[in-house]
Amino acid sequence: MDTIEILKEQLQGKRIIGIEGKGASGKSTFALLLKEHLVSTEVVHLDDFFIPGEPDEMWKTINYDYARLLQEVIEPFNKNKEVVYQVVNWETGKLDLSKTLHKSDKLIIEGVTVVNEKLLPSLDYVIYIETDYSTRLHRGIKRDGEAKRYLWIDHWMPSEEKVYRETHPIEHADIILSLIHI
Repeated sequence: MDTIEILKEQLQGKRIIGIEGKGASGKSTFALLLKEHLVSTEVVHLDDFFIPGEPDEMWKTINYDYARLLQEVIEPFNKNKEVVYQVVNWETGKLDLSKTLHKSDKLIIEGVTVVNEKLLPSLDYVIYIETDYSTRLHRGIKRDGEAKRYLWIDHWMPSEEKVYRETHPIEHADIILSLIHI
């Protein structure tokens, strides 16, 4: 039985699934792959809920608006209401266009620090994606461009390490996946 089939079985009856992992570990890619194999499922990216600011400054600390995510996504989803939320544009550092989710039975929320004291009570199942530093750095530079290398190395990755040392999100995982070749 492959990983997706195992997860389909384990996710029966689960409504909100968190996918946790460090930057460029494969969370978004895996979330979309998993969505393809589940019925009536939507994906929300935690990066859409970063607190707006100066674009380069946003890279220097991990700073998500969990209250807005709870209010605009999780609460309406749990009430079977329409989910509409604004997305942070990482190029401008401002709230941008709105997204509307189709009504669904399952919601996948993926992102760095999705496992935290504010969101954890809402998560029915946690998938932790583990990927080594060099693979993540390579993927991050490929996705965000060479000009962002210094932000990855000097700011984002050290911020992640600090947060992970303090919060130990892997301890809350229902399953741990290693995604080197995704």
